[in-house]
Amino acid sequence: MSKVQQEKLLRKFYNGETTAEEEIRLKQEIGNSDECSPEKDYFGYTAAQGAIPHSLEQDITQFLDKNIREKKLTMRRILSLVSVAASLLIIFSITHWIKETKSRKMEDNFFLMEQALFQVSETLKPEIQEDMVVLWVDNNVEIIIN
Repeated sequence: MSKVQQEKLLRKFYNGETTAEEEIRLKQEIGNSDECSPEKDYFGYTAAQGAIPHSLEQDITQFLDKNIREKKLTMRRILSLVSVAASLLIIFSITHWIKETKSRKMEDNFFLMEQALFQVSETLKPEIQEDMVVLWVDNNVEIIIN
């Protein structure tokens, strides 16, 4: 490439009008020349800085796979803990319901027994006769004389 063509291509490069093929050709020509120029320094620097490591794609894939595996494992752990908690809640709820049912039945039975005993006590209680004398009355005891 002649010096004039190189200058023309550099102007196009600085104006942002070059194609990818023209930029590659310009970088090769300037990189292979023996003279020092700011463009040679710039292209050398960008080539060194812009080099993509060969294992970049593999590293990114491994990183993403590891993150996905960790997220799946975390989600499985959370779901297993939630399912255990839900199971325990169901078991405790059923146990509480059974105890409440038994307690209500016992209270109902106690109430029926109390009513039956009250009826029995009413039938066994002697009628007050006029010739009976009440000697002493307490909360639990009555002393009656005929």
